Amino acid sequence: MAQHDWIVVVENWECFNDIHLAADSLTFPGQNPLVVWRGDNDSVRADGMLAMLRNLKQPVAAFVDYDPSGMVIARSLPRLEMVVAPPHDALKKMMQSGLVERYMDQIAGCRSVLEQIDVACVTAIWGVIRLSGRALPQEVFLMGKN
Repeated sequence: MAQHDWIVVVENWECFNDIHLAADSLTFPGQNPLVVWRGDNDSVRADGMLAMLRNLKQPVAAFVDYDPSGMVIARSLPRLEMVVAPPHDALKKMMQSGLVERYMDQIAGCRSVLEQIDVACVTAIWGVIRLSGRALPQEVFLMGKN
């Protein structure tokens, strides 16, 4: 693991599997990051990924959905130093075509955690999401996929 300078946690399996497509439009940290899938509640439990992160020392970046649940996931990661996202102006523009219903479905269950966000990189992205009142799945960055 010492050869990896960052750890990038990816929320969704499709984005993990095709992360190379997102690298065309997003900047990922480090020269040789270890990319890991967050897991789910069915096949690969997310708490296993968290336990692994706690045993490592590299800084962590989150590549998550741009929605309330994604920001809660990002906030939960130890040593989080970056949320992988386009520049704020570009994200604001993309959020205009985001999903209102998805945002509304998630906000009530996430609000108490999001009101306590104390991680600067999450606060900045959450501000853009909250002002738009919309959600944007990370899969939009896989558009080059055939």
